[in-house]
Amino acid sequence: MSTKFMKVSAEDGTGIPAHFHYDPYYNRYQEHVKRLVAQGNPIIVRLHPGTYYPMSDDTLHYRVDHEGHVVAIIGYDEQEQVFLLADPWNKSGERTGIIKMPYEQFSIQNVDGTLDAMTIPVPWEMSLEVPENPEGVFDITAHITYTCPTPLSQSYNHLHNSRIKISLPEGITLVQDEAVKSFGEMGTFAPGETIEIKWRAEVTKEIVNKEIVVQVRGIVSSDDPYSYSDVIGQRGTLTVSLTPVKVLN
Repeated sequence: MSTKFMKVSAEDGTGIPAHFHYDPYYNRYQEHVKRLVAQGNPIIVRLHPGTYYPMSDDTLHYRVDHEGHVVAIIGYDEQEQVFLLADPWNKSGERTGIIKMPYEQFSIQNVDGTLDAMTIPVPWEMSLEVPENPEGVFDITAHITYTCPTPLSQSYNHLHNSRIKISLPEGITLVQDEAVKSFGEMGTFAPGETIEIKWRAEVTKEIVNKEIVVQVRGIVSSDDPYSYSDVIGQRGTLTVSLTPVKVLN
């Protein structure tokens, strides 16, 4: 039985999986934004007219960080030629959380008028294979895909020291296996890649509506646009009911 996780969420204390994308041509950038939004991906952008990357640290930290405004693009209307923005900062008190911004105005308000940038939070795809009526020792198989929709590059945001941990309910035990495993020898996890991890397990009694939890963590780091290192994580929870063959008999 191959079952998609019923619930996928961010891991406590970690960042969420995301991509950062540049495009030097605004018209193409605008079409990429539409394409990603149409696929169900919110786009996070920073608004601050008259500023461009790269910029000095003083400008970034003391001007743009303090004066800039972050919004999420959640839709667009071709007929009206506007983006739909989720704006959490209702400073004036005269507008709702969803506002319309014309394409032409957006091209001016965006931090980068010539090297457009956006952040796209994209959860990893997670699935689990568990036999419905297990007999003896069996495999629990997890598949985790580092989602990377077009036009995002697969050359950025590689994770290292990536690990996965499985937590089993009472009645399912690991058989000569470790709960925590590394993604291969190097622990790397790249955009567009699918990792398969197996655990050897055994069901000792009937399981009814119990949770199997898989937690994935890795480290992303870079020196661009500044030095940073962050822990990225996600968890998947699957509710299962399992009956070992020996109980059926």
